[in-house]
Order: sequence, then C-alpha cells, then structure tokens
Amino acid sequence: RGEAEGGGGAGLQAYAGAVDLLKALRAAGVPVALASSGSREKVRFNLRQAGLEGLLDAVVTGEDIVWGKPAPDCYLAAAEKLGVSPQQCVAVEDSLHGLASARSAGMATVAVA
Repeated sequence: RGEAEGGGGAGLQAYAGAVDLLKALRAAGVPVALASSGSREKVRFNLRQAGLEGLLDAVVTGEDIVWGKPAPDCYLAAAEKLGVSPQQCVAVEDSLHGLASARSAGMATVAVA
C-alpha cells in the first residue's frame, strides 16, 4: 500500500521495492501470503492496482475469517493456507492493529512506516 514508487497503475502503488522483494522470495521458494481484514473485492482491486497480482501464494480477506485485526485470525489463516506454523512466519505490517494481530498469532513482525 501507499504512494511509494514501484507499483502498478496510476492509483494505488506498492511500496518501493515490494515487487522486487516478492519476486525474490518466490524465486527462493519462500511462500508469501497477504493477510487482510478487508473485503475480497477490495483486496483484489488493490492487488491489481499495485501490480502485485500473481506474486502471492495465498490471500486471506475479511470474508475468510471471523474476527478482523487486531485479532490474530487473518494471520493464522494465512499461515494455514501456506502450510506453515505461525512461528515460521514473518509478518510485514504498516499498522498498529496489524502488528498486534501478527504478534498475537505468534509471528515475528517487521513494521513499515
């Protein structure tokens, strides 16, 4: 999310370096998921706009979970879809609710300002 360089169309763009990072992770065989409390329609639209479609192994939206962030549900579901334990995951987050959600799920976190 955000207005940094490196994304897709004229609207929403990925943070600078996000596309390259996702491509490098995929090339290294590291599974990557998106965990969002947003609607499936909004998440798909944002991924298209940011040029991130096709770079993720799994996507979890608010429609896949009972409780949104800061509850851990979306992160737990993402780990499950990837077939890994939450303790094997690193969550990259840009919000306090998201950081709390990932930490509650037992994941290491990286905050992006």
